[in-house]
Amino acid sequence: MSMFPRTRLPILFLGLGLLGLLALPACGDDGAAGPVIDTESEYFHAELFPTTKVVEPETSEQLLALEADGTLVFVADSAFAAALAVNDVVAMGITDATPKGFMGLVTAVAPGVDSVRVTTAKCPITWAFKSLDMRVHGAANFEDLKAAPGAPGAPTTPGLETQLRPLGTGKLVVDFYAFNGDQDPGTPEDQVHVQGSLEGHLDYWYGMKIDWPDVIDWPPDVAPEVTLGMDVSAGEAVDLRVDGMASKAFSRSESLMKVPLKPFAVWFLVFFPELEVKATIKGGARGAYSVQVSQSAEAGFGAHLSTEDGAEFIPPHADLDFPAPAVTSSESAQVSVDVGPQVHLRLYDIAGPYAGVTGFLELNANSDASPCWGLVGGLRGLIGFDIEILGFDIFNWNRDFDIASDG
Repeated sequence: MSMFPRTRLPILFLGLGLLGLLALPACGDDGAAGPVIDTESEYFHAELFPTTKVVEPETSEQLLALEADGTLVFVADSAFAAALAVNDVVAMGITDATPKGFMGLVTAVAPGVDSVRVTTAKCPITWAFKSLDMRVHGAANFEDLKAAPGAPGAPTTPGLETQLRPLGTGKLVVDFYAFNGDQDPGTPEDQVHVQGSLEGHLDYWYGMKIDWPDVIDWPPDVAPEVTLGMDVSAGEAVDLRVDGMASKAFSRSESLMKVPLKPFAVWFLVFFPELEVKATIKGGARGAYSVQVSQSAEAGFGAHLSTEDGAEFIPPHADLDFPAPAVTSSESAQVSVDVGPQVHLRLYDIAGPYAGVTGFLELNANSDASPCWGLVGGLRGLIGFDIEILGFDIFNWNRDFDIASDG
């Protein structure tokens, strides 16, 4: 049974609790309770260590700046800064000085005539919470791309402005050349042209749980139990046409569009979701070929990983609709196309889990064989977690997998 109620499949990730490997703060057993949020799709229950000091909205005016090295600059008469001590953990959500939120370990407090400078170092969120049990829900779809700042006409690869165009119904137009030998769209004999439309959604439920032992000596000789999770429900509908006459082998992968979605905060934990659309096409041919295919699918998938139980991948389930394709080929061709969305959810815009789905088609044609061509279409998935602190990979795990196929 999942630790995250009202979800379809559990996906547990270890990592966000390991956001640093620095000196530990001194702390006792009594903690402060945070706000409790209970809705149909999300909840938040937490107990802080007494050394965790939160800059609430009413005290955020005392903070003047956050410098690049992590130094917090408070007004000279700040009551909040005056109460800080070395090895306290300072945390805050989005403020004028911390647009991405902030958490840090106090290493020095220096009062001055004009300000109080508080030097901090990176620290993991496990140092802030004696216990934590939370889950949030988010959703991304192509309607978000239409409304997102900078999305239309701002693909991630220069010169590809016409590749992906938002439409009024949350559908995107795909139009790009995977190969074009002379860079002239009017000469089809040396090109591979991909056209079509794409629509989809990716819903996720992200959960995180931290549980320290009842008695802790600092520095501790034990670690808390940490489980993190994301349930995923995704769907995609793809209409693609690939026309080619290229004789050379080709391979091209593109990030067609990358758009930051609206950040959200749960108390002082600030999450930054990002939606990206990726495409990969590769293959080779002798002679001309054309493939036109439509498919749609809905899927749920997952994995789980925890400090207590390790990792377990949970196989996906899916419903796939793959009508008969239209294929012509004069000689031989091997072509594969993958295209679809991916969501990355980053705590404090640093690191976090990611998941995605891609619709794919694979053509193998040979005029001397019978039948002279074969085409497989379907849906693939990706799920993983990355985390990097100060240039070092602390935790990196991912899994690519087939969800469903037909052909």
